Amino acid sequence: MTHRSGTVRVIMGTAMVALALGLSAPAGAGEADGMAAHPPATATSIVFSPTGRGTPGTRIIGSVRGVAGSPLVAALTPPDTGETTLAQPTLHWFVSHPVEARVEITVVDERTQRTVLETTADGPVRPGIWAFPLGPHRVTLEPGVEYRWSVSLVRDPAQRSLDLFASGTILRVDLPQDLAARLNRSRPAELPYALAGAGLWYDALAILSAQIAADPADPAPRAARADLLRQVDLPEAAAFDGARG
Repeated sequence: MTHRSGTVRVIMGTAMVALALGLSAPAGAGEADGMAAHPPATATSIVFSPTGRGTPGTRIIGSVRGVAGSPLVAALTPPDTGETTLAQPTLHWFVSHPVEARVEITVVDERTQRTVLETTADGPVRPGIWAFPLGPHRVTLEPGVEYRWSVSLVRDPAQRSLDLFASGTILRVDLPQDLAARLNRSRPAELPYALAGAGLWYDALAILSAQIAADPADPAPRAARADLLRQVDLPEAAAFDGARG
């Protein structure tokens, strides 16, 4: 964040406002100003290039084993730790089917195992991609510290073994000065391509989701988000976007 100039700060701030939906609506259901969504003329597809920083193999996907057509819940993260430059990023998760459940979200500092956030919201939960911004909950990520975040769909508080649970990890990193300069020269629609190429998973996903919210009828950002999700082996979430593209 140290190297980000005013233009990038304004653009990224717009995305965060567009995604400040909490648990009240699926991501992409709201509106935002100033985020016209059209694919960059110089790019044919979005490419996520992980940096290899952080802990490998941290993602957990939840489902009911052995039951065909059962709900699946997934934290929309790479298999390994995903990166952000934001102190208060937005977390995204996906559920494949309607679920009568209470939603429980937690964020844990992996360094100290301290829970920095635990919050709940009443269901039912509709299928789709959901956004959970940390800003309204006054959670600030420290640079260089990994956090594990999780979503639990609590179907029966008396039998927590029935929970649908998913989690992933996030690491806040500095925005490289050369990337900041590139972002300030880019059109809004080009931002997620540059961010994904730099391995900044959470920031790229946030911008794409903001573009979808700004113009739900435009298939381009939804197709790019589906492509991004396929690249990290989240086919069910990608298919949800693809069906609406």
